Amino acid sequence: MLTCCINSIKDDRLPERKGRVRADCYNLSFVLRPDKNLNGTDITHAMLIACIDINGVIPKWLVNYFAETAPAQWFESCLQGCENLKAGKYGVKPEDVDGWRNRPRI
Repeated sequence: MLTCCINSIKDDRLPERKGRVRADCYNLSFVLRPDKNLNGTDITHAMLIACIDINGVIPKWLVNYFAETAPAQWFESCLQGCENLKAGKYGVKPEDVDGWRNRPRI
């Protein structure tokens, strides 16, 4: 089983972009558990727990509507973002970001 807890950080090398609203992530936790389906194929059970302020002006009913379908898209987007960061596509690599490991939790 793997548990990953994420929260927003600010880094001047990744500035906000004009015309975009950046969400504030207070806690985003993924819990992943390997398993096998009935055919014996490897699968992963995934649970997402999120406390995010998406900022901007979006009606609550719309946020709640997409809360049911968005997690699968978030997982895919997160995976792509990790690959892009690892490849240096953001102009910074993970080892260049100070203070992101073993930070004290509030």
